[in-house]
Order: sequence, then structure tokens, then C-alpha cells
Amino acid sequence: MPDSHQDFRHFLHRELELRQTANPLYSARTFAADLGLSPQMLSQILRGVNGISVQKALEISNKLTFEQNEKELFIALVESKHHRHFAVRKKAQEKIKVLLLNQKMESVSAKDYRQFLDWHYNAIILLVETPSFVPSVSYIANSLGLKYSVAKSAVNKLFKAGLIRKDSDGIWVRGKSNYAIKGGHETPEIRNYYSQYIEKAKLSISQTPIDDRDISMSLMTIHKDDLKEVKVEIEKFRQFVMQKMSSKTTPADHVYSLGIQFFPISKPVPKRRAK
Repeated sequence: MPDSHQDFRHFLHRELELRQTANPLYSARTFAADLGLSPQMLSQILRGVNGISVQKALEISNKLTFEQNEKELFIALVESKHHRHFAVRKKAQEKIKVLLLNQKMESVSAKDYRQFLDWHYNAIILLVETPSFVPSVSYIANSLGLKYSVAKSAVNKLFKAGLIRKDSDGIWVRGKSNYAIKGGHETPEIRNYYSQYIEKAKLSISQTPIDDRDISMSLMTIHKDDLKEVKVEIEKFRQFVMQKMSSKTTPADHVYSLGIQFFPISKPVPKRRAK
């Protein structure tokens, strides 16, 4: 599989692998249809025979609902290889360097990611980055409210996967790799992962002072055709908050969860035929 630092095809290979892991019956032909490509064209692209245009890269990134940083990297990788103008290719190469410096690349394979589908794995990775972090299992267990055995097992797995590591001074740091959980193709494990965070939110209502949290909701009516637009806006907001907080100069000292739920309260009721 092409390395993501060098080839946009990594994203396509990875997405196909994830979908086939979630649904063993999912085929490359179906994947091609989902991307708006012929099966032959997709095969040629994945094998490196053909490239794609920047416009097609934009269309594919929208259909795959990439995170914003993934979308920018995917398009820049295409520009760096296939744009007709040298100046644009050169600019894209410089942009890729910046994007790779500012993000952690995903390296956990689809067959391995399921072992991290518990809420505390991501929490531990982020806790390691806080200035007050103490590199011990006991500290992690106490900070996150975990049993010592659970914290120890999680730390061992994260070190083994390279998601956390020790630097040259023996200090625990976030690894060069990362993983993302997406809900576009849900499995029972992913549904359980989200449910765990919803349970944490429910506990926060009674256990966390109101000044230290924000839990709010709104009811509205929408047309079903507008659902996709709402999802896009929610993702934009989530990315906006994350990017804004990550750009702060004051070191972060807490791990927080930003959870947004948007789901139907009513359900369609079949109209009865008039007697």
C-alpha cells in the first residue's frame, strides 16, 4: 500500500480496507460506484496506472467525508503529482510538508483498530500531552477513573502500537501515529464506542460542576433531504473548536470530550387509507 506521506492512493486503499472490514461483502466495484468511478478506472488508479484531477480529488474527498486536514492533504498530494503547472506542484509539495508537521498520521490498520475502541485509549493519548502529566499507570488510572489493571493494559497496547512512546530523555510523549474513529460505516464496536462517551456525558450531568461543562440541546423540525447539510455543518463546527483550542498558546491542562448528537425524535407514520 502506498505510504500516505507520498501518495494520495493511501487514503483510497485505507478507506476500502476499512469498509471491507466493517462489511466483508463490500466490494471494490461498490467502492468505485460510491466514488463516482468505473471499476476499471478505480483499479487503474489504485495500481498507479492513472492519476486523478484536482477536481476529481475534491469530489472524492467530499464523498468520503474526510476530516478537514485529511481533505487538504489528499488534494495537495494529487496536486503535487498531477497538476499540469510546475509552480502549483511545487506549492503543493510545500503545503504537504506543513500538513505533515501539523498532524499525526494514521498508521493503525483496519484489522487492528478495533482493539482501541474503548473511550479511555484516546483519553490516555491526549492526557500524555498535558503539562501536569505524570508517567505512571497509577496517575492515568486516578486521572481517568480507571481500574489499575485496565489502565496498565491500555498503556501496554498504546506503547506497542506506537501511539505513545518514550523520547530520548525517557519522557512519555504522543507517538508519531494516530488513529481516527469515524461513524460513516458503523460496526457494533463503533456504536459501543460512541455509547461509552454518551454514558460519560450522562455521568457528567450529576458529577461535574456546571461551570466546568456545557450540556445543551435544541429541538427543531427539518426536511430529511437537509440531513446531509446539517452533518456537514456539525463537522465544520467540531473542527473549528478543535483547531481553535489547539492554536492556543497556553498549554492545555485537561482532557475534554466534545460530543454532538443529532438524531430523529419522531418517526414516519404510514397514512391510513380513508374508509
